[in-house]
This record gives sequence, structure tokens and C-alpha cells, in this order.
Amino acid sequence: MARLYGKTLREPLRALWSRFNAESIARYAEATRLGAEDAGVGTVLGYQAIWSDTIYPGRDFRPVLEALSGPSRRRTGIRPGAACYTDADPREMVVKCLSVAREAERCKGYGLPMTVCYEQDNFMRQAINKSPGAVVTESALALASGADSLSEYCYDRSTDEPLDYHERFAAALSRARPYFERLSASSRRTSLGGVARFLGSGAAELPQWDLRSDDERTLAFLGVPVTVEESSASNKVWFLNRRSEEALTAADRERLAHEPVAKLSVTASPTHAERQRWLDELDRASGGAFPVRIDRALRLRVLPRIDKSGRTESVTLLNCSVGETEPFALRVRNPAEARFELQGPSRDPAWLQAERGDGEWIVRVPTIGPWEIVTVFAETSRR
Repeated sequence: MARLYGKTLREPLRALWSRFNAESIARYAEATRLGAEDAGVGTVLGYQAIWSDTIYPGRDFRPVLEALSGPSRRRTGIRPGAACYTDADPREMVVKCLSVAREAERCKGYGLPMTVCYEQDNFMRQAINKSPGAVVTESALALASGADSLSEYCYDRSTDEPLDYHERFAAALSRARPYFERLSASSRRTSLGGVARFLGSGAAELPQWDLRSDDERTLAFLGVPVTVEESSASNKVWFLNRRSEEALTAADRERLAHEPVAKLSVTASPTHAERQRWLDELDRASGGAFPVRIDRALRLRVLPRIDKSGRTESVTLLNCSVGETEPFALRVRNPAEARFELQGPSRDPAWLQAERGDGEWIVRVPTIGPWEIVTVFAETSRR
């Protein structure tokens, strides 16, 4: 127990314990699948996951999903993330969707017939109640993060809610559906681009069984596109923090010597000049190929989706502020198409003004409302 839960920096037994836990859960999943097959049940078997950053039950959930799918490659699925956010602290959904992004990118590499379905629940007559608009915003963020489908429902705990609430909930989802479908289609054929923290091959040997990082959250809330290590985006850039350095192996160092690495000194409350230095460093490390850049300092979560050719197909923007943004310039590198269309849950598609810059397109984005989410699609026509 001292070796597992002590403060030793690198303890190989922790990685072995994590692997053992994953194998144990996978055996339970296999027994569940065999029982369903014996009973002739055709129901899709899925896994309701905890945070993808928590590695105590396994470095990832691949063994569980492979066990649920089996030799016959039965369709399976996963509900990524854990818990739910409250309207009192909407920043929580941004943090949760960093975990969703990690899970979604992992699953794309498994080669299984599966779905990554974001569960959107709502508890009524409680302090954590979400408005219909909040449900829509969170759902859109999950899709932009990599989920390919949504499970939306209202949970009526007390059975005395007025019908009007349910009608408004359904109307908000109906209004947003064309946008959801377009955003989901973009996410299915792309990967999340940006800067990713290199975890290190020894990450499972470190204390706390946790991959989460305050540095990632700081960057994500300051308009810097943040992705995850598992992303397959070809223009992804690495950064390392202290925990990354602690988990590095000799093989990791050799690999990083041949890949783009940005030297970022992340502080919780950077000045505008510090933020600009981060962006300049990302451009330097990527050779100018970093997918998007926003020079104006805004509280934005920026999620560029990159196709297999390294082109930027869409950029989702969530205003993480109680105030509206000013109009601003979005610098898009290597767009899939040279025309840009803005759409959101409550915004009809509208073409944006854009001009060619030096190796990029400068797209003029209008004001985005408080905690509003929109997407800039780089395509000639809606597919």
C-alpha cells in the first residue's frame, strides 16, 4: 500500500496495478457480453465511464470496450465524462469536455464499431437545474470536443413540474438540431487540433492516478486551442509541464527531439504580452501551421477540427464570459475551403467576411453573447 499510495515520484507498481484493474473490469464486461449473447439479447452494450483523466481503473478503457464488442465485433459505445456541471459554475462543463475530448480521440484509434455518446441530463427543482439554453450549449460543446452523438432527457424528480418546461426543453433542442447535426458530422470526420500536453510514458507510475492539469485549463480558458495527447491532428504541437517532465522516458525524449514542441511558461493570470508570447511560440514550433490564432485577449474556448489532410474544417468558439465579446479577427491556417460560414444553436447560417493574409485567412467574427457557442465552418456549401 505504501508503494501504491506513497509519495514516491516514479513507482512501476502503480502502472501494474492500473493495468490489473483494467483487466478485472474487462473480465466483468466479457461476462456481461457472453450473458447477453446466450440470452439472444441484441442490445448495444456500452460503458458509462468516469473521467478519462483518472487512470486508477486503467490507462484507458480500451480493454473494457474490446470485451464488450468481442470476437464478433458487436457494436458498443461509451458515455464519456463524469458528473454534471451546474449553472452556478458553467466553467465546469469546459473542464468536463476536456475529458470528453480525450475519450473521443482515444476511441477513434480503437477500430471498434462504436459510438461516443454524451449523456445530457437535467435535474429539476434543484439548485443544479439547467435552463434549456444551457442544455443546448453544453451539448454543442460536447460535440465540438469529439462526441459523435447525444442522449438528451429531462429527469422529473418530483413529478409536479409544469408541462411548459418540457415544451421549452423540446423546442430548444428542435431549434438547435440542424446545427447539432452539422457539427457532429464535422467532428466525426476530423480530429481536435491545438496544443497538447505530452503526458509521458511513465504517467501511470506517478502519484495521484490523475492526468488532469491546471495548465491545460488555463490555456483553454484564454483563447488558446487546447487538444489532447491522443489527437491525430497532423499539426498538433506539444508542450510539457513539470508533471510531464517527471513522466518522461529516454524513448520519449528521443521522440520529442523530432516533433514540434512549444516552450510555454504557463501562469494562472498572464498579461496580454505573456499570452502573445505563447501564441508566437506555438507559431514558431509549428512552422506557422498552428491551425488558428486569436490575438485579441478574450475568454474563449477555441476548438478547431482538423481533417486527415491537415486542413481546418471548422472552429467552434464558446464565449466563457458573462459579457459579450467585441467583434474580432480569427486567423485560420490551411482552411478546408476559402469561404467561412457562422452557425450556432440559435443562429441561422451566415457567411462571414474574410480576406487572405500571409499564409492564412483572416475571418471577421461578429459579437458572441455571454456563454454563447457558435461554429465557423470552412466549407463552400453545407454537406
